[in-house]
Amino acid sequence: MTKGFSNAKATKCSALAVQIGLLLTIPKAARAQTWTKLTNPPPTYVSDAILLTDGTVIVQGTLSRGLGTGTWYRLTPDAYGKYINGTWTQIAS
Repeated sequence: MTKGFSNAKATKCSALAVQIGLLLTIPKAARAQTWTKLTNPPPTYVSDAILLTDGTVIVQGTLSRGLGTGTWYRLTPDAYGKYINGTWTQIAS
C-alpha cells in the first residue's frame, strides 16, 4: 500500500509541476502588442478594417463624427509584407 500511495503522490506532484510550468510560460506568449504609426496614413478618417485573404486590408472612409461614407480604401503592404510602408488606393465610392 505504501508503494501505491507514493506513486499517486508522485503523479500529483508531476501534474502540479506541469501546471506551474504552464502558468509561468503562458503570460510570456500572450503579451500585448503595440500600435505603430503608418508611414503613409490613410487619406481620410477610416473604420471597419477587414483583412482579406490576399493580405490587403480594406477600410471604410468615415466622417470625423464616425459616420461611414460610401468610400472604401485598400491598404496594400510593401514588397516585404509590411503594412507600415504600405500604399492606399481608393476602391469604391
